[in-house]
Amino acid sequence: MSSLVHFDPSRSENQAPPVTRADPVVPPGQVPRTKFRSVALRSRSWAGDEAVLHRGPQDRSRHVTIRALASYFSMRFWRKLQRLAAARLAKGRLVKRVLVAGAGKVGRELATAVRKNASSARQIVGFLDDHYPLGGDIRGRFADLAQVARAEFVDEVIVAIPCQSDLANRIICHALHNRL
Repeated sequence: MSSLVHFDPSRSENQAPPVTRADPVVPPGQVPRTKFRSVALRSRSWAGDEAVLHRGPQDRSRHVTIRALASYFSMRFWRKLQRLAAARLAKGRLVKRVLVAGAGKVGRELATAVRKNASSARQIVGFLDDHYPLGGDIRGRFADLAQVARAEFVDEVIVAIPCQSDLANRIICHALHNRL
């Protein structure tokens, strides 16, 4: 059965119209068992505490105001954290130090691309290569990976050796062994 509401225009506005219910009254703290139970649960979780729903409109508005203020201040806090992270990134505190294995054409082009891309948050420390003389930005030979990585505080190793898969595999194994 459904609820019946009778409206009498002669009644004063302060009195609520009578409501007859065939459904049992659901006590506070329980969700009515209807086919719309999932909707009732979703709306209850969105609106917050169930006790707020059974109070008057002033309590609901106070609850909404508190949630709005909490959202506002959490958003401000999040933006402050983002600015702090961006400032540290600009100062170089969050920059990963990178060693490039291979100082040939591919390695040099890769290093140039990384240096041009400021959002990559990577700093090229130098190169490892067996074919070029040591000095300048050539930090050592491929066999010196562990020592150079420790001395230069390297966070990542980029392998830029085309056509030499055996050598690349050995460098990758050394880098993984040294947790780079």
